[in-house]
Amino acid sequence: MIQEKVIPEVEGVIPPDPVSFWPPQPGWYVVMAIILVLLVWIVIKQVQKYKRNAYRRMGLAQLEQLKQQPCSTDNLQQFNNLLKAASIQAYSREKVASLSGNVWYEFLSNSCKKNPFDPEQSKLMADGSYDHSLIEATDAEHWQKLIISGQKWMKNHRS
Repeated sequence: MIQEKVIPEVEGVIPPDPVSFWPPQPGWYVVMAIILVLLVWIVIKQVQKYKRNAYRRMGLAQLEQLKQQPCSTDNLQQFNNLLKAASIQAYSREKVASLSGNVWYEFLSNSCKKNPFDPEQSKLMADGSYDHSLIEATDAEHWQKLIISGQKWMKNHRS
């Protein structure tokens, strides 16, 4: 009853405009600026990381090509050269260039959280260039496993 008497009198009232979200209050400009700076910083860091890891991508691609080749002295040497080049890029030339044999294998195993190389692979890597009987005794399956271990090292070594 009361509503019936009040409603005809209220019809002439004009409601206010809805509240606009733009332009925001000054505090929101600060928040947007901080978010923009953070986004730019994240993009710059990701680009730097991508460029810094170019040697890994290139090494993985070359190891994939080497995987298709049979085990030979030249291919084993190329395998070691790829790992050495990646190590020089990740660490320093002074630290890595002179390493060979068992010291080279120990460096590779220590530069990765989990050593991807088993003792048979380490012997082949350390002595295969000099002892051709090791290469002759290596079948295709063991060669593939060595390349896969090299790929694991290339992906996971600490730099």
